[in-house]
Amino acid sequence: MEDGVGWLALGAAAALQLLSGIVRARAWFHVIRDSCPDTADVRYRDVVLADLGGVGWNAVLPAHGGDAVKVVLVNRRMPRRRLALLASTLVPPAVVEAALTTLLIAGLLATGLVSLHALTSNLPPASTALLVAAVVCVAVVAALFLRRRLNRLAHDVRAGIAVLSRPHTLATRILPGLLAGRALRLLALALVLTAAGVPFGLAPALALMALQGATPSAGAAATAARIALIAAVLGGTGAADVAPTRVAAALAAAYGVTSLVNLAVSGAVIAWVLRTASPKRIVAYATPALKRVGQGRGRRLARPRPVEGTRP
Repeated sequence: MEDGVGWLALGAAAALQLLSGIVRARAWFHVIRDSCPDTADVRYRDVVLADLGGVGWNAVLPAHGGDAVKVVLVNRRMPRRRLALLASTLVPPAVVEAALTTLLIAGLLATGLVSLHALTSNLPPASTALLVAAVVCVAVVAALFLRRRLNRLAHDVRAGIAVLSRPHTLATRILPGLLAGRALRLLALALVLTAAGVPFGLAPALALMALQGATPSAGAAATAARIALIAAVLGGTGAADVAPTRVAAALAAAYGVTSLVNLAVSGAVIAWVLRTASPKRIVAYATPALKRVGQGRGRRLARPRPVEGTRP
């Protein structure tokens, strides 16, 4: 990987990934407006700022903690709404994304670009699936014992995912933004592979996108699985001479560059929204905010006072 060309491609890929998130935020915006039709104060740019403010934290916080930051930031525009409702509005776009990933995997299998063995051999082991099933069972039992307290939470969740029962809204409001975001992300993945020396093309990028959707989004095991699948399909895309280690280096570098860019953008957005450049004030705001998301409370969060001379 030549330093100049490779890093330029990775920088362009990071920019495209960021733009992809902005486009995809349109889908979340429509879900929020559909779930809370009487909340006219929420604008598309508010949702974009919330998305940008949380996207960078997903790289450093476990279990997509950045999504909680997004919810808290949107809640500032909807102080009377419960955080549980806003959190549940993230589900419909995720469900549509999962369906798109399933269709993509089916298409790759049908065309023979990816074999079923190559795909299944890189999926999480059966022990992981059993562990997830056990956690779900425990959650169901806990819900039965706490069903009275969960009634209000269930009401908020039903309101947040109600759009899933409206196919026309999904097709005209949610799907277009997600498809446009995927197109930009596909170009970003193609650039990442170009940085590794793979000739520019959509076939290997589609394979990488499919595996990213079919495997966990964090952890060394997921990274190894993605690299293994790309190595398996390189021979079918005319790039068999590219060493898997070179692809691994490009994927690792792309992850690092994208994470740094996203984290910098998230920090700048939160500093602008809170009107402060003090890390201590940002942390003081975020800590109770994230706890309230987990508890499902929706009262308005106190805004820290601006630090004199630091307003952007």
